[in-house]
Amino acid sequence: GSLRDGTSSCIINLRRVRNLVVYAIHGGEEARAVEELTSVEYMTAMFASGMGSRLLTEVVDATNAFPASGAVLRELHQFLGRHMRALRYPTTPGLAAQLVVQEPDASRLLTRFRASEDARPSEERWPVLEWAQRPQEFAPLLMTVREHDGGINCVVVSPSGLFFASGSDDKTVKVLRLSTGDVVMNLAGHSDAVNAVAYSPDGKRIISGSSDHTIRIWDAFSGADLHVLTGHTDKVRAL
Repeated sequence: GSLRDGTSSCIINLRRVRNLVVYAIHGGEEARAVEELTSVEYMTAMFASGMGSRLLTEVVDATNAFPASGAVLRELHQFLGRHMRALRYPTTPGLAAQLVVQEPDASRLLTRFRASEDARPSEERWPVLEWAQRPQEFAPLLMTVREHDGGINCVVVSPSGLFFASGSDDKTVKVLRLSTGDVVMNLAGHSDAVNAVAYSPDGKRIISGSSDHTIRIWDAFSGADLHVLTGHTDKVRAL
């Protein structure tokens, strides 16, 4: 089925959204997987159905499965990461298309989008505005993550390179997946701002220091609060 009707508004074929790309990736159908992943219709449908994070995971899986297409898939991952918040709460069904046409001329996503649009009748094309003086430099930003309710004081990447932990004025430590920005665990227990976070060398423990004068040790896999170390008489600022 189609992911878009004749008026260019998004319609969702859930079976297509949930299964098509996964089958293509695991079945070694590189051209099909890359074509679907980089299509504006697929991006729009995934975000419209609340599966933007799954889309990022599929992009990572495809990048690992198809090294020859790594360049365009890495560009796609960076594009999705930069615009994740906007795409999750779109103001228009054509937002993904508009964001793609604002990419630099050298963008592989833009080239694919224009080729796809050229092959369609004019009445079926996405309604976008071409920005004549748009920047021609690729933004270095990979992803913006907004999950804390207060200022972020510290960030540390796990030894495995798969996760990162952040400490905040909202008194929590959050553990997030590095590839998608999804929150894996929320570690709550401190009664004041978290100023420092560290992983143990083996990656099995997370240690946090707080303005509540304590250090807490957490299980990095279950999130269990294992130990509370007291004794400081002022804020813990480093570990």
